[in-house]
Amino acid sequence: TANFMVLLRWHDPRLRHDGPDVKEFDLAEIWHPRLLLTNDGGGREIPVDVEARIVGPLTANPGTLYFGALETGQKATKQLVVQGKRPFKIVGFECAEDCFDLQAADTAKPVHVIPVTYTAGPTSGKKSHRLVLRTDLGEEVVCEVQVFAQVLAPAATANAQP
Repeated sequence: TANFMVLLRWHDPRLRHDGPDVKEFDLAEIWHPRLLLTNDGGGREIPVDVEARIVGPLTANPGTLYFGALETGQKATKQLVVQGKRPFKIVGFECAEDCFDLQAADTAKPVHVIPVTYTAGPTSGKKSHRLVLRTDLGEEVVCEVQVFAQVLAPAATANAQP
């Protein structure tokens, strides 16, 4: 004999929908049932390995921007892709230093390709910054990206007078 029990509970925030229309999903996209049958009637617990990948409401690709070696005052631009589970607008960004310029679209969409321009500051050395993108999805829904650069002192000009 076998003991068989099925308990299904459904709460998935990805399915939240505030609009008046119907929201449709492919069943394979949102439901991944697992069924375990056993004939061990005396056991109350059965260890089951579970693997999960937690994805936040926003993801950045790449998660880290490397601008390489730049001379002070030099600018470089890299592309940043920010993806959301639903359409969103990027409403601003924050960084401890004033060395970035972002050109984000003014429309809500699920994927934004953002040119990020970094201007090397006046002091040389290895630089590490935390860039925080703010969205219209709420104060708590932000996207953080680490940025690295090596700022070099400007090269001496060949015509310099002693």
